[in-house]
Amino acid sequence: MFLKTITAGPLGVNCYLIGCEKTKAGAVIDPGDDAPVILNEIRQNGIDIKYILLTHGHVDHLAHLMKLKDKVNAEFLMHQDDAFLLKGLFAQALMFGLPNPGNPKPDRFVTDSEEIVLGDLKIRVLHTPGHSPGSVTFQVEDKLFVGDLIFSGSIGRTDLPKG
Repeated sequence: MFLKTITAGPLGVNCYLIGCEKTKAGAVIDPGDDAPVILNEIRQNGIDIKYILLTHGHVDHLAHLMKLKDKVNAEFLMHQDDAFLLKGLFAQALMFGLPNPGNPKPDRFVTDSEEIVLGDLKIRVLHTPGHSPGSVTFQVEDKLFVGDLIFSGSIGRTDLPKG
């Protein structure tokens, strides 16, 4: 598995570029708001992005999602229980001084235990509400991508609306 971590935006979101070594099919997990940096990594590594995956629907994890989606023509996937967060993105962005994320609409919603295939890689979706109702963990081989469900050295935040 190809894996590149990118610390994106002023809030330091962990964005991940993952891909199948053999087929170069890939995904971006939590694109944050550094689309030019992410696009550069995609080009440098020759990854063919099939999916943009969100661990949850907070603006710091998707501020540049639409800019990225326009360039790579990938499907945007998230859990339906966080769809309500997309309605308040502009207000979230203003609160944190982030760019207006536009009006992203998922191409489809993921479900618990679903498998997303990227060449020889399988991404297992685990619905892990807590940080938000639609928080998910993506399991790829022995790696877990948890968004803000947990933080290094502490628990994740559960004090946000509906968390």
